[in-house]
Amino acid sequence: MLQRNFILGFFQEWRYTVNQPETLAFAREIRDLINSYQPERFLLGEIFASDEIKREYLGQDQGGLNLVFLWDLPDARVTANNLRNVIEKYEAKYPDPYLPVYVLGNHDRKRIVSRVRGNVNLAKLLAVLIFTARGIPVTYYGEEIGMLEGDRPIKACLDPVGQRYKNVPAVLLDALDLYVNRDGCRTPMQWNPGKNAGFSATNGNLWLALSSNYMEQNVEELARNSDSILNLYKDLLLLRKNSAALIKGSLKMLDQPADILAYEREIPEEKIGVFLNFSDRANRVELDAPVDRVIHSIHSIEIKSGKINLPPYGSAVIRYK
Repeated sequence: MLQRNFILGFFQEWRYTVNQPETLAFAREIRDLINSYQPERFLLGEIFASDEIKREYLGQDQGGLNLVFLWDLPDARVTANNLRNVIEKYEAKYPDPYLPVYVLGNHDRKRIVSRVRGNVNLAKLLAVLIFTARGIPVTYYGEEIGMLEGDRPIKACLDPVGQRYKNVPAVLLDALDLYVNRDGCRTPMQWNPGKNAGFSATNGNLWLALSSNYMEQNVEELARNSDSILNLYKDLLLLRKNSAALIKGSLKMLDQPADILAYEREIPEEKIGVFLNFSDRANRVELDAPVDRVIHSIHSIEIKSGKINLPPYGSAVIRYK
């Protein structure tokens, strides 16, 4: 895939206009400023650079930005092995006391449910990952309700970047992996199945048309369904809030079958195991320690004879004894 800064620079290399020494120094100046405020603030930077340069923005003494967005996860194909590679990279590049930032998308990326071809089960597993891995989860609006990508054609797009490419054949854009019509990931938030999905009371046209799934995937409808992706996000927020190991524990990857992503989070007082089945088939995983209880799961989970039976696209977060 072409380097992202090269693409957004319209095939120009941003050698003299980004990530200059003055920019790095400015990050430290801002950090000094926000450190003077109470209650405490923090800085989250959107930086397009190598991991080494991002570490410079954070500062070897953590005196720069508190956090920086990381983009490996949105670019990864959703398989257990690819996601394992992302986690291992983050652990190597951003070890404690640094914290990686886990993000699935933003206003420049195709929506996650569309990237996994409408498979909300995969989107749910990714949500469990970002809330249980060692790092900071960031949610782009609409991910918590499974919004789909809008379908405004590039020739009619409002995005100024897309307008520059509107005469380029779609097949060529796909071949170059260029996502340039960002209207699709910026459609209005879907609050209810009513007029304008509850986003606006206007009688005129919205700036961007609603996503096609707003009648079903909206806050009002999903709040009523205990198995919805919205209620999953709520449960994960509560799970993370109530587990010190998920907030500040170390992370250790576990060897499991090919379709299983598994890791442990641990502090002296608490040890958590996370098991995610990225397959449409049931899988069984071996445990190397006795289990206290399952503290979160997608689908019904059976633990028997030191093994967890994970249903298709199932997950289990367990607390060890």
